[in-house]
Amino acid sequence: MPIDLFEIDKNIETARSDRWRRYQFDLRLFNVCTRVHALFDDPQYPKRQRSFGAIQKSLGVFDNKEDELRDILFDMGAVVIHGEDDTQHWYLPNTIAPPTEPEKPKPPYRIMAIAVIVVAIPALIYFDLGPQQILNLILPPPTREDCIAQANGVMTEILKCNARY
Repeated sequence: MPIDLFEIDKNIETARSDRWRRYQFDLRLFNVCTRVHALFDDPQYPKRQRSFGAIQKSLGVFDNKEDELRDILFDMGAVVIHGEDDTQHWYLPNTIAPPTEPEKPKPPYRIMAIAVIVVAIPALIYFDLGPQQILNLILPPPTREDCIAQANGVMTEILKCNARY
């Protein structure tokens, strides 16, 4: 499962809004947690124990951010197991559920609606156009073929289309 955490980090830095920045940060956390879960679910390691260096190497973006990675591992529910010769391994219990993907933020419809109103009202005044004429400029009226296609074979509707066009 390829993840490009460097690209996500760049998106966090260049985000235009706080909402989009939070989504990118949550997406980054989701990708990291998913990758860590996959690393611990590897059948070659049935004890579900990995060294910190192996985890860090598999992710690749935490070279100078060991504390941040440790915080993420602790937040996931991983624990440190001290072995012989002062070796430390991380253990992630298999009862820990994998993360869920964050929901993508919706576009700011309120701002878009205000922008349309700000443009439409001066157009109505300046060009002396009615609402139907403005709508026809934005969305062209249907053609005869469109009308017949929407009639679904109903003869009376087809006759109305023929009379209209």
